[in-house]
Amino acid sequence: MAAGGGEHPWSLPSALDADDIGALDGHVPPAIARVLVKRGIDTPQKLSALLDPPHKLPYDPLRISGMDTALKRLSAAMNDGERVGVFGDFDVDGITGTAIICEGLSSFGIPVTPYLPHRVDEGHGLSNRAIDTLAEQGVTLIITVDTGITSFEEVDYAKSLGVDVIITDHHLPHDGVPNAVTCLNPKIPGGDYPFFELCGAGIGFKLIQGLFESHGQPWDPALLELAALGTIADLVPLLDENRYLVQEGLRELANTRRPGLRALYSSARVDPGEITAETVSFQIAPRLNSAGRMGDAMDSFRLLTTTSTEEASALTHKLESLNIERRAATEEANAIASGLVEDLGELPSLLVISDERFIRGVSGLIAGRLVDKHRRPAVVIA
Repeated sequence: MAAGGGEHPWSLPSALDADDIGALDGHVPPAIARVLVKRGIDTPQKLSALLDPPHKLPYDPLRISGMDTALKRLSAAMNDGERVGVFGDFDVDGITGTAIICEGLSSFGIPVTPYLPHRVDEGHGLSNRAIDTLAEQGVTLIITVDTGITSFEEVDYAKSLGVDVIITDHHLPHDGVPNAVTCLNPKIPGGDYPFFELCGAGIGFKLIQGLFESHGQPWDPALLELAALGTIADLVPLLDENRYLVQEGLRELANTRRPGLRALYSSARVDPGEITAETVSFQIAPRLNSAGRMGDAMDSFRLLTTTSTEEASALTHKLESLNIERRAATEEANAIASGLVEDLGELPSLLVISDERFIRGVSGLIAGRLVDKHRRPAVVIA
């Protein structure tokens, strides 16, 4: 069922009857029960977890299959003075997850080298080029963030160079997993972890949480602000442990000591005391994403991790300029795409358009707009 008018109709789920909301009868009023059930909160247990999150949160990271193996490998790296490369995706989830792991490892004196691929020059995912670069810099262990679950050949190539790989990823595995040291992913069958919807930054946080706890040390709550940024930006369900990460992370974001975030707040006209998930989604995340879309994602990583107010100011100015470029490129590409779709006449069930004027960094945004407008899958080729 569609409601509303114009170019953005609402798609409404079918109506619920008394049986559908019966499990919540007596717990909340019927109108609220309908809203909750439509969002997957359809049992008293799920309602309790939403309104009164378990005090055991965050969950024990050792419940993630392979976590003990990952921690043993990191302990060996620490004892042997190995350099660890942290390879992340170039979106906010990957950037924040990379920052979490780099900062966590650095707290234990482990030398780290972050690596975020260039969207245009390298594309998504772990590559032999990245592995070569890290190996040349003395890296003997690579940790992936928000990527790697399908990098079979790349992991084998790294091993041929004497470089171990630990994969942390939240995407669905296909036909098994790479032959890495271990793969940290709650979605891998056979695990005991109670929550499957962590994003890449969330899994990165679990690794560092496990590292601190295995050494009997408290982890830095400031890591939660990075986990919250990644969780909100990646649009994973704000339930269970994700809800915990965001609730606690927003508190940390309001009082952040990071010069980069403080500078970004000022540039985006964000009041630190009034930061919400919506603020992150529409004001903070787009600016952090602009580096990966229009330039080099490492600029956003540097902004999040710098301790220099001067560097923070310069990087914020750069991201603000890139975000303005991103908006202009998106509007230009959207106009071109709309014209190409109109030229098709009768619309096919799958929209596929391409134009040499499209920029790869905004093609996904344009595809999303076409889906919203025409209510069918869309592929935009840059």
